Amino acid sequence: AIEDPFDKSKLLRHFTLRYILLDNIFHTVELGIRDRIILVNNTFIIPGNIPNSMPDENENCQTIKHMMYGERSAQLIDKLIVPMIDMNFTVGELMALRLITFWNTNGLIFSPQTKNIIEMARNGAVNELYQ
Repeated sequence: AIEDPFDKSKLLRHFTLRYILLDNIFHTVELGIRDRIILVNNTFIIPGNIPNSMPDENENCQTIKHMMYGERSAQLIDKLIVPMIDMNFTVGELMALRLITFWNTNGLIFSPQTKNIIEMARNGAVNELYQ
């Protein structure tokens, strides 16, 4: 078990947004939808269909809308969601992807003990895919 509370915190902060993104992506995959991103509350994002601006919206709101409904969403669908649908991605494979994503720390600095735990866990998750 990871003992260092700072290491635990870094690991969780690093993974939280990725988990939420994977959850919504897989919800779309489960439904077999190829032209929009279906969020877990069953609302959806259609790339290119940017909602109208409200009179009191600031520039940050506009930027976020363009990020959510723009080219990035289209790429997410084309490069991740559609291939996952075509591969008949399973719940088990999603769990493996979550594990690999969780343990993929992308250069974060951890204590030597935590680095060892992370490496062993990541290798275990990858090896499970081949069994």
